[in-house]
Amino acid sequence: MEVYLSGLLHAAAACKCYNRDPGQLLNNYRMYKGVTAMYGKKIVVKPHSFHGCELELMMRPPAQSDIPAIVAGLQYEPVTRGTLMLGSPDEAFEEKWLERTSQDKDSVHWVVEVNGECIALTGINFKGGKFIGTGTTGKINFAPQKYWGKRIATVTDMVRTWYGWYQHGLTRYTSEVFTTNPGSWKSLLKSGYYFTGVHSCAVWSQGTFNSEYLFEWTRPDHAGERSLQEFDLPWMDKEAYRRHVREQQERAALVLKYVPDFIVL
Repeated sequence: MEVYLSGLLHAAAACKCYNRDPGQLLNNYRMYKGVTAMYGKKIVVKPHSFHGCELELMMRPPAQSDIPAIVAGLQYEPVTRGTLMLGSPDEAFEEKWLERTSQDKDSVHWVVEVNGECIALTGINFKGGKFIGTGTTGKINFAPQKYWGKRIATVTDMVRTWYGWYQHGLTRYTSEVFTTNPGSWKSLLKSGYYFTGVHSCAVWSQGTFNSEYLFEWTRPDHAGERSLQEFDLPWMDKEAYRRHVREQQERAALVLKYVPDFIVL
């Protein structure tokens, strides 16, 4: 089943670009029992102007034919530098990954395809136990430079955010991004994620320690004062953080409001 999302960038335009470094800012859960494969449904964004370039964007389940493109992308050093991968996978490794994900009941996975090219992987992992209605999100982008700066990551994050809520009843997401990867954390901000903390010097990569920003997305009617109370710390500018969270909640509401306006199931 295809989900057509024409004009989704109107939602992106409605969300004011949030360019400040976040480091400067100090319903019922529907279970998914009985599912044998948790690939995300095919989602198509009809051709639209991505910063003056007509692109056909699709999020679809990964396939065997994607493996060569995935391997080539993950063997590109600028890509692996921004991930937690310890090495570069080969095709045999990716074939095993494809087999595992086809049977994984605790996550959904997509390939991001633009103009027929596989340019990224993205997904949602469902947290179990007491983490009701919560998912962790991630994305590995190995797009050619010709696709950089086209808002592809922003649209992908918006669609993924909406899908987890609409299809699986998720009310909260968490995500971690290297502080040195502004493209990724800005796309999360534009989707309504808000800054919650830092893992300082947490990851060793490329001969140095790297820090991670921590982000959270909460369905607007579920956030309340909980997030604000948790960050009521004596050394923080409480009002600045309250404004940040409320602004991001407005963006989250826009994502849930606008994406359904441009779909046909």
